[in-house]
Amino acid sequence: MGFLDQDKVSDGATVSELTPDVFHRFMDWRRGPHRYSVQWGDKTFSHTSKGVSGEATQRVLDDVRAALNHAVNRGRLTYAPKVPGVEREQRSPARDVRLTIKQLGAIVAYASYEIE
Repeated sequence: MGFLDQDKVSDGATVSELTPDVFHRFMDWRRGPHRYSVQWGDKTFSHTSKGVSGEATQRVLDDVRAALNHAVNRGRLTYAPKVPGVEREQRSPARDVRLTIKQLGAIVAYASYEIE
């Protein structure tokens, strides 16, 4: 929302306005210093950032892509625009993480815990 308020595309943008140029401007904005304030109900939320990593930017793009595809799958949109990704050179290298059986068990136990 902060980006859309500051970009050429308004916060009332339509899906057809989400072009590759918009996504590339978002990537540049997110990775560089930025600040914004968003009104939500009767409160204003302000945020200031020195910029985030390519990996953090990619995560947001993945969420946008998933939301658009979900809307298509539910019949709310007729198509989802292609959401470009962050260039490989600007992303973190893959991590080689291996979990023990005990660690996997802890994850499953936590995930299956029902909060009442």
